[in-house]
Amino acid sequence: RGDAPLRGSIRAEGGSFATSNIAGQFGTSSEAMSLDVSASRFATDGINVSAIVDENDGFTGSRDDGFENSTVSANWALRASDKLSFSLFGRYVDSSSDFDAIGAAGFPVDADRRSDVQLGLLRGQMNFEAFDSRWQHQLLATLSDSRRENLADGELSDASTGRKTILAYQTSYDFLAAAGALRGVLAVDHEQEEYSQRFVSFTGADQGQSRNTTGYVAELLARPTAATDLSLSLRYDDHSNIRNKTTYRIAASHRLGGSSRLHASLGTGLKQPTFTELFGFFPDSFVGNPDLKPEESLGWDVGIEQSLFDERLVADLTVFSMTLEDEIQTVF
Repeated sequence: RGDAPLRGSIRAEGGSFATSNIAGQFGTSSEAMSLDVSASRFATDGINVSAIVDENDGFTGSRDDGFENSTVSANWALRASDKLSFSLFGRYVDSSSDFDAIGAAGFPVDADRRSDVQLGLLRGQMNFEAFDSRWQHQLLATLSDSRRENLADGELSDASTGRKTILAYQTSYDFLAAAGALRGVLAVDHEQEEYSQRFVSFTGADQGQSRNTTGYVAELLARPTAATDLSLSLRYDDHSNIRNKTTYRIAASHRLGGSSRLHASLGTGLKQPTFTELFGFFPDSFVGNPDLKPEESLGWDVGIEQSLFDERLVADLTVFSMTLEDEIQTVF
């Protein structure tokens, strides 16, 4: 990446319902470093949803349901040497959306309701290579924060906050001189989640929860022939709130003569219920279930891929099956 002067652009749009969208970005770069910053603002008065739903019943209402969103993000990268690089990314979002109350029949009823949301994300990463790039390392740290406030008739009704912290390290080594011919991968990641919810009128529904998971990964990638790729991965998750679990994935790919490729995979998975599914509470519409179990899955697929017109078009026909246990369904 060569030296580049400061560059930038600004865009502005407008439309019906007092809709506007303004965005701008600028950046600069050199041989070793780059910086990009962007910002945007979207706003609309929206429409009156309750009037559309209830017009046959004579309820027209008077409030439009508007929406506003402001976003700022920045991305910085530094290549300290041919073997070592750093990057840092940040984003902040501030949004506000109007919505209606829910009537006895389950349809929107015109009302003064608003939800204000702030989201923040910060991610840092380091990459390091050794032994002619055969041994690679990646260190990653991510912090995300969220806050939501719901208001009724201009007064706070409830607020919720969430925070997720992720620390991860991955290393890979090519055992053979040909890159990818036989590669081993080891990784460990730790995830910490915190959640709280506070109500003005329903104090019995207040929540303060946390959980963490540490995962250990081992993967082997092999290319026994120029046309065949094989992979086997295992993951062990150490959970603070549920039983520990081991999952796996096996995959194979073989390129036939010409531009055809056979592929197949078999694997298992696990997904924890979200804090909202476990402990969330929305008056008159939703109550979480703290007894929910994680979803577990077993799936496989077999298919054939065909490249056409000098690989400008790719067609793929795949047969797959997925079995879910303890599937979670959310009903409002």
